[in-house]
Amino acid sequence: VGSAWGAVLARLVSVSLALALAIGQGYLRGALSWLLPRGQALWDLIAIGFWKNGQVAVRGLAGGVLIRVLQFAGKGDEAVVSGVFVGMKIELLLTLVAFGWGTAAQTLVATSLGAGKPDRALEEEKAAAVLASLCGLTGAGLLLVFGAEVAALFNPTPDLIYWSDLFVHITALSFALTPLNVVISQTMFARRQLRLPVILDGGVLLLVMVPALALAAWAGAGITALLWINSGCNAALTLLYVAVRVKAGTPWSDDAAAVKA
Repeated sequence: VGSAWGAVLARLVSVSLALALAIGQGYLRGALSWLLPRGQALWDLIAIGFWKNGQVAVRGLAGGVLIRVLQFAGKGDEAVVSGVFVGMKIELLLTLVAFGWGTAAQTLVATSLGAGKPDRALEEEKAAAVLASLCGLTGAGLLLVFGAEVAALFNPTPDLIYWSDLFVHITALSFALTPLNVVISQTMFARRQLRLPVILDGGVLLLVMVPALALAAWAGAGITALLWINSGCNAALTLLYVAVRVKAGTPWSDDAAAVKA
């Protein structure tokens, strides 16, 4: 509960600071009616928000299933669940960084397409993908070396640190690749391919990973095997995004339609 209220307070502070900055810089002077979306723009925003939230929900649901399966396989050992949960917190921090790159890529690509410059949009997408991938590789490399120390910052209990460090080492590959699939998925939203990220995420995480985890746990697989399934499926998701992106060609067939819109 305290964590939830902390998140609410953090959002309140950030929004208040943003409003203060906007008012101080004069961005909100005059009539505010022009800020309100109307007509097709309103429906476009609703559609983008719906499908983006759908993608987040799919990933969150898959993470929740992973926790439950590990809890079952760990036979109630709190150190296992708590340790993996700390590892997932570390993963979440890297994922938030990845979504920062994804949001930047989406904004740049959408702006360039709206200005009728698909070539520039393509270059911006490539740059964001490269920079995000470098961040992912760097973060994964640092965690491979300092994973135990980072886990100790959350909880210094030795058993918990062991499971957190194990989680980080097994999932390091997916840590490194996740920023790339996030950038590609967010630029899909910029090109009005709203359903595709949800379909890809749902297909791999919910239709492949979740059943595989459940069957493996039911068959008596250990924690390590379950974590490898999770890591492998997340890495496969990135490879699928890359394959879909490459198959679409250069430039994307939807660029012209996005420019016209």
